[in-house]
Amino acid sequence: MATYLLDTSVIIDALNGKRGRRDLLLGLVRQGHLLACCPINVTEVYAGMRSNEEVSIIT
Repeated sequence: MATYLLDTSVIIDALNGKRGRRDLLLGLVRQGHLLACCPINVTEVYAGMRSNEEVSIIT
């Protein structure tokens, strides 16, 4: 089992359903791998969101 520190671009693609990132990440989790992010990822994702997107991601 490995731990993957995700790049912000991968997180954003997964949230937006682009480039098959969601399936890739789900596949890694199903294989028993851990996915990680850091405070910088969180800051970059929130900084790039529009106000209406924030609600749809949280709920």
